[in-house]
Amino acid sequence: MQHRFYPATIKTKKGEEKYYWLHMADPNMVFKLDYKNSVFYWTKSTFRKDIIELKSYDDYLIKKKENGVLWGAIIDKIKLSDDFDMRLDMFCIGQFGKNIFINDKIKTTIENNSITGAEIKEAPNVS
Repeated sequence: MQHRFYPATIKTKKGEEKYYWLHMADPNMVFKLDYKNSVFYWTKSTFRKDIIELKSYDDYLIKKKENGVLWGAIIDKIKLSDDFDMRLDMFCIGQFGKNIFINDKIKTTIENNSITGAEIKEAPNVS
């Protein structure tokens, strides 16, 4: 998964804190989905509407062009394609949502090191 860390300074009333912004952006992840076995909802201005059938990423782009800039899609059930790299410890599919998916190794590392600021939930909608 392509990613990059950027320095980020957070200004507070007490001063400045040094952080990093983890930017996960891999445009090829949209090609690692089994579209026919995934479930998508179309959105308007980010508000979830009805289920929509998408056959491919190209199909999504066609529908996006037909429906305008306020139209989008979010993924509700993710079926990964056979060529998805299962060795990845974490991934996201930014075009269809903001969630970051992690494996047990990353979950355990976060918990064992008392890392704060993240809510970890099971992802039964990914297979």
